[in-house]
Amino acid sequence: MMMIRNLMPLILCSFFVAGAAVVSQAQVHTQISDKEMFVATWLGDVVYVRVQTPAPANNQGRGSYLLIHGVSDTSETFDSVAARLLASGHQVARMDLLGHGRTLTESLRQGHPTPHEISMASQAQAVAAVVKALNLKNFVLVGHSYGGAVVTAAAGLAEVSKKLKALHLLAPFVYRADHMSLHANLPYTNWDWAVQGLSFPAPCDLIYETCVVPGLRDFYHRVLVKRWKWNPDKLSDEQKQKLEVVIDGAVAATRGMRPFYTAVEIKQIAPEIPTHLTVAKEDQLIPLVVEEALHKVIQTVSPSGHYQVLEGTHMFHQEHPEQIVQMLEVKD
Repeated sequence: MMMIRNLMPLILCSFFVAGAAVVSQAQVHTQISDKEMFVATWLGDVVYVRVQTPAPANNQGRGSYLLIHGVSDTSETFDSVAARLLASGHQVARMDLLGHGRTLTESLRQGHPTPHEISMASQAQAVAAVVKALNLKNFVLVGHSYGGAVVTAAAGLAEVSKKLKALHLLAPFVYRADHMSLHANLPYTNWDWAVQGLSFPAPCDLIYETCVVPGLRDFYHRVLVKRWKWNPDKLSDEQKQKLEVVIDGAVAATRGMRPFYTAVEIKQIAPEIPTHLTVAKEDQLIPLVVEEALHKVIQTVSPSGHYQVLEGTHMFHQEHPEQIVQMLEVKD
């Protein structure tokens, strides 16, 4: 099994939870129980999961959160949010989606090449497998960007919706049926560094093959190099190899967006589940006008849901985790 982190003390065990296979490494701190595991999905994949639970003295039954990251990202994107939720007494679970992070690394270790396409349905089923394996009940499901689309699809599954307390979409990916171009979707000059000179035909829908290759590979290359703070002119062979692996997963996930229409999927969510939409004021990737249109759709399905605009850019959950946690706790 892939090494997850250097945890002391280390407890290695194999077990089955609620019908899903789990392999776990765990560390119990004086304040937090911290477990990392791989959960088997019904499609034969395994996904990496990390579950952190406050010590009994600090856990006052304040409920659980399952946090889902965006495309080309990992569960670590929620580190700051998770720390604050834990400090408030909440259990926090996170996972690396198919084609991402430790899930991707383990899949490759097992000899499974990255698929040409990772469907939204398979991501949703992976979330459902985690919900079952962890026996989550009355929990809050949170998705950022692409993860917002994933949790929307997952919430449409009966095995997930019947256990949901609330659904939170943070700057969610929105695919509009009018084929909004990637360039039109990136109107701000502070995002030009990621698209300048790339080969995106016009009109170009990011889920058409003409945009996925080669333009989107270059786009993800620039985003990841900047995120990891690497020198783009002095990449080592190891760094180049890591980039190619991560980009393969991101492109496969992007291809899987093609049959997914967020507005249509929203209507499959049970109306009794509060569905909250929170967006960033300076989002360079998804304009507010698009999110506002999604909010109108959500209101027809979940009138108890809230719409809120917070400070920050598309990665506002990393820039201002305190405002995200405050919003989550007030709404739930």
